[in-house]
Amino acid sequence: MKKLMVVQSIGAIMLFIIMGFFAACEGPAGAPGADGKDGKDGTNGTNGTNGTNGTNASESCRQCHNATSILVAKSLQLNHSLHVKGEAWLEGTRNSCAPCHSSQGFLDVIKTSAPKNKYLASASTLTDPTPLGCRACHKIHTAFDSTDFNLTTVAAVDMMIDTTKALVLDLGGSSNLCLKCHQPRIIKQMDFVNAPTTAYTAITSYRWGTHYGTQGAMVGGKGAFEFAGTETYSNSIHKTGASCVKCHSGPASGISGGHTFSVVNEETGALNTLGCTVSGCHSSSATVNTMVTTVRTDIDALIIALGDKLATYLEKTDGKYTGYVDIYDASANPDAAYRNPNNGNVSFPAVNNKTAAAIANFQLVVRDKSRGVHNYPYIKALLTNTIAALP
Repeated sequence: MKKLMVVQSIGAIMLFIIMGFFAACEGPAGAPGADGKDGKDGTNGTNGTNGTNGTNASESCRQCHNATSILVAKSLQLNHSLHVKGEAWLEGTRNSCAPCHSSQGFLDVIKTSAPKNKYLASASTLTDPTPLGCRACHKIHTAFDSTDFNLTTVAAVDMMIDTTKALVLDLGGSSNLCLKCHQPRIIKQMDFVNAPTTAYTAITSYRWGTHYGTQGAMVGGKGAFEFAGTETYSNSIHKTGASCVKCHSGPASGISGGHTFSVVNEETGALNTLGCTVSGCHSSSATVNTMVTTVRTDIDALIIALGDKLATYLEKTDGKYTGYVDIYDASANPDAAYRNPNNGNVSFPAVNNKTAAAIANFQLVVRDKSRGVHNYPYIKALLTNTIAALP
């Protein structure tokens, strides 16, 4: 055992001596070598003004992806918007629904300039639809600079409700982007002026009518069936002096404003009037709330009055007219009074052109959901004159 330890010790000493020998024989350091070749520059962006180079790729990204929290804030707000919440985007698998129910469908009809009578998304866009997120409204990751926030369309809209003639509505700028979807869908027209008593036979479904997005028609005062009467048709200053964004995307307060697009605080139910006051249109929140209450009280009474005149035809839920016609639908209206296989299959009452126009006007106002706030003088005239035209 001792011999082994001695051998190991001698070996270690010899190794140390050898290493020292070679270290001692190393010559003085040579002259520095030549520098290596420079790496490639990052890809430049588009040329800036006066011929100067734009920022390189990393700087381009930082124009949006920086230390500020604006993108985070907008994204969180959008999560509380009806554009994203719920399951409406599932309708994006149908080409007639996708243009307003999915980002892919919306961008497709803009790209193809789909005419209003064929407002249909291409088949290639119907797989894996997504909600109406950032890319539906903004040109995200197109130029990779600040223009990525530009809107995907601001063109005036030829409204779908009447395919027999051009019905162009131009609310200007970002409002036209909203109008692209927030407009009533196609309705078979009725000559309620020259042939008011002629039979109208197109009401065959529970879902006949304007669908939901009637806000553009009401704000713009265009697309409704205007009966002549004691009230003159005129428009609120909202049509030209306000905008969808100014009111619905005003300063955020709680869960409202900003990219929630809601004027009602999700937590408290209070109106967010900052878009009305900060813009200088109204003097105070108290003034706005008083005006809203007055307008809605007046219009609610007219809605009920017109609904009562059309009660024979309209569906009612929880004591309120929904705007749907009372025709059987297995999932949505199983207790319908008409065409119900479970209740004698009673025929839907005969409807003439005048009555059909009145039903459509009722839908336009109810589905606008502002209860007159969007365009009070026009909506009041429409309801008042329609009521007076019915027996």
